[in-house]
Amino acid sequence: MKWIVNILVLFCLSTTVGMFINGCVHDPEFTITNPVDTNQVDPSGSNCDSTKVYFQNQIAPIFNSSCALAGCHDAIKHEEGIILDSYENIIRTGKIRAFDLNAGEIYDKITDSDPKDRMPPPPMSALSTEQKNLIAQWILQGATNDSCVNTKNCDTIAVSYSKEIAHLTNTNCKVCHSGNQPLGNLSLTNYNEVRSIAVNGSLVCVINWKNGCVPMPKGGKKLDACSISKIQAWINQGLLNN
Repeated sequence: MKWIVNILVLFCLSTTVGMFINGCVHDPEFTITNPVDTNQVDPSGSNCDSTKVYFQNQIAPIFNSSCALAGCHDAIKHEEGIILDSYENIIRTGKIRAFDLNAGEIYDKITDSDPKDRMPPPPMSALSTEQKNLIAQWILQGATNDSCVNTKNCDTIAVSYSKEIAHLTNTNCKVCHSGNQPLGNLSLTNYNEVRSIAVNGSLVCVINWKNGCVPMPKGGKKLDACSISKIQAWINQGLLNN
């Protein structure tokens, strides 16, 4: 008889424990299915591949200058719970999935044609077609956290404004320095505007992060050595509109 009582006691205990455990289970929260690359980026990077988009070199400057601004998607304000100031936060809060442009709302927002819904919002200018394409290509290539340096092919013999300098300023400067209310009342959308700050030495000062100059790109990573060398070479070669 005693063994029957013991079995009943064990049965009751197991049932109670099971009810307690099941009662503590919550509905699963949204999780990102693709692994987030949180490895420290090698500061030296790999040699740049022209067919690949690199987060630290090309994507981070776009988010830093157009989205992770004070009062918007920075760590303090984090508008709508989205923080776009680092790779980890962009992936996590933006719900970006590798190879999938439809995941989250980031890509939809930057390509939205309605000024009321697009990002960045007015009075800031919309991202350029080139910038949208870079973000799309980065996601479709795997949305990885990587960087590169131009070590083998940094040709500064005859630097072209249209092919090289315009690309650098459009990627790193144009979002803040364009539109009806450009940052610092300084527009950098064409040759004449870029030339004006190159002539007086301001451009070289800010991209080299010299004392007394505001480091540019704003809130982003310093331009790589090759990019800085190309800008300096273009200036030394006469600031040609070529």
